[in-house]
Amino acid sequence: MISRTFFHTLIVHIAVLFMLFSGGCGGTGQAAEKDVIMSDILMGTFVRVKIRPEGSKRENAEMLSKKAFELAVRLETVFNIFDPESEISGLNLSGGGSVSPDMLEALGTAEEIGELTGGKFDITIAPILKKKGFYGDMPEELIDSIPDGTAGVGWENVGIDEARGTVTLQSGAWIDLSGIAKGYIADRMSDLLKEGGIEDFIVDAGGDMCCRSFRPEGWIIGVRDPRGQDIALKLRMVSGAVATSGDYENVMPGGDGGFVAHIVDTDTDKVIERRFYSVTVIADTCAKADAFATAFMTYGPNEAVAVADRTDGVDIVIIDERDGRRVIRMSLGAGRYVL
Repeated sequence: MISRTFFHTLIVHIAVLFMLFSGGCGGTGQAAEKDVIMSDILMGTFVRVKIRPEGSKRENAEMLSKKAFELAVRLETVFNIFDPESEISGLNLSGGGSVSPDMLEALGTAEEIGELTGGKFDITIAPILKKKGFYGDMPEELIDSIPDGTAGVGWENVGIDEARGTVTLQSGAWIDLSGIAKGYIADRMSDLLKEGGIEDFIVDAGGDMCCRSFRPEGWIIGVRDPRGQDIALKLRMVSGAVATSGDYENVMPGGDGGFVAHIVDTDTDKVIERRFYSVTVIADTCAKADAFATAFMTYGPNEAVAVADRTDGVDIVIIDERDGRRVIRMSLGAGRYVL
């Protein structure tokens, strides 16, 4: 699993997925001037909401954008593992207890993706990432509390009681929801806009994107080539979510002069070597796209495509390299999104 921490997300996501502000993504001239665009740095990453309002809805769009950002700020206090005062830090330090509805929902989705991926999406790999130095920005009081051993690594150490709203962490398990939290927050922001009557918008939480549009051209999203700044392909999204994971930017020095990525293979409990590779997932929710993109990074490309093909509501685009040439692989349903 990739633990895309709040303080590292800006490096990883903005680099691999782009919202394109031309053509099908808002146009130019007078139409573009009427768009409502708000952005801020939240969760250690760049968050943006863009709304294409119709007629008198502009004032409502501005008000709802502000409310969406207020919601994101509140949810950051739930999921930020770098904040000693956050809900997730309290849960880790106490080893369990009652949790908020947001924490319970996110954990339930994470558990579902964990089951669908045979445990490849694992929120308990903090001890492994700590050992490799990926929590360097974490306050000392927190990083010192993460166990050095791996007895608590694995889904069997996380007990979720949805009826009672409680969570139990066994064997010193320490959970990190960074591989799903931003997707979950983007979903919640998106839901707020939809419930407010906004029909044409995109929410970009550090590259985890939710969008909705009544226009046939939808929103155009570019996916970067893992080895450079060029856009490898464009996706046309009318409704749904997109998230991309890559193994080539948030890295640490490894053996033999190479680098290792912020990715843990749960079969071996080891981080993998960087090889310039990215996985883009298209799904009905951003939390699902975020988590599957995380998990699919530990698969081989053929296996990842096979899993996507047999999973309802999930499509995948993989950008890889073979003999110095770009290779793009896709699930059966992904072609309908690619321009």
